[in-house]
Amino acid sequence: MIVRIADNIVSPLGFSSEENYRAVKGGKSALRLYQNHFDIPEPFTASLFEEGKIEQQFSTLHSTKQYTDFEKIIILSVSKALQQTNVNPASEKVQIVISTTKGNISLLDDNKDGFPSDRVHLGTTAQVIADYFGNPNP
Repeated sequence: MIVRIADNIVSPLGFSSEENYRAVKGGKSALRLYQNHFDIPEPFTASLFEEGKIEQQFSTLHSTKQYTDFEKIIILSVSKALQQTNVNPASEKVQIVISTTKGNISLLDDNKDGFPSDRVHLGTTAQVIADYFGNPNP
């Protein structure tokens, strides 16, 4: 038996499942044509977060540590999902698992914004997230 206890979606359409649902139901899309973006010479279509939007949302958590945008998105999403539960993320019974198609891909670039190169690995990202929530498990 599968039981949903909480959910949350963070995307360029919104920072909650409800916001994303309403946007999709309303026919909205965050896909845009970008030209000369990320120093890519060819135009491309993508769904990107509005500049500063991730930081604006993350600032509500009042964290003093440095996180990549990808890590901020995960922390925001997990925080919102946890608000729907009585789960203690610091419990040794809780395991942090991350599944993604992209991860910290911005760290593949030569300019890593001061982050160590191992932050590109999902295991490292999972540990960073676990540490944020005080979770003792690797």
